[in-house]
Amino acid sequence: MSYSINKTSLGYILIGIVNSIFGYFFIFLFIYSGIQEELSNLLGYILGISWSYYLNKKYNFKSSTVHKQALPRFFVSMVVAYIVNISIFSFFYRILDINVYVSTIVGGVFYTFVGYFMSYFWVFGRKNANKI
Repeated sequence: MSYSINKTSLGYILIGIVNSIFGYFFIFLFIYSGIQEELSNLLGYILGISWSYYLNKKYNFKSSTVHKQALPRFFVSMVVAYIVNISIFSFFYRILDINVYVSTIVGGVFYTFVGYFMSYFWVFGRKNANKI
């Protein structure tokens, strides 16, 4: 099974940049406002998930997969990606004592990779991916 850079990779990155700016804005605002760090992280990701589903299904993967099948898979993939994210975040922030904002971004990088590959191979189906 081979993988190459394609339009869906680039689309996912662009959508991810927009979602990251949106999500990190709220995560950092919540942290700055005194909301517990892990809760701030969770709330920021919740705000971005539905937007991410819509943009990736319709514009990025151009998936014909019905919502009844794709939405539960997307939800599961985002939960898995979030568990990876919060584990990395907590390790960097709580164990290594790295700055909360840096730890948030590091966790987000892992979340992005896990979320993309699960979306590409399982949620929306790679058959819909447009190779460059």
